[in-house]
Amino acid sequence: AVGNKIYLFGGMYQYNKRTNSIRVYDTVAKTIETLSVTLSSQYAYLATGVVGTKIYLFAGQEGSGYYKRIHIFDKIHLW
Repeated sequence: AVGNKIYLFGGMYQYNKRTNSIRVYDTVAKTIETLSVTLSSQYAYLATGVVGTKIYLFAGQEGSGYYKRIHIFDKIHLW
């Protein structure tokens, strides 16, 4: 979470379908928003960490393989 917002990156739905969407849950307004920016690929099983306004996304799975990458999402600058 950054401030009063929880970010959801990618994920899996139905049976083995992945998404590259980024959703934001505002804990004060109790609303969910889908951002216009997306992940570069359709990831599932990401790990995240937060420092300031930056959210670090680690690894993740796309298809049958796992990534060894780190992406940085800055809620101020949106990538």
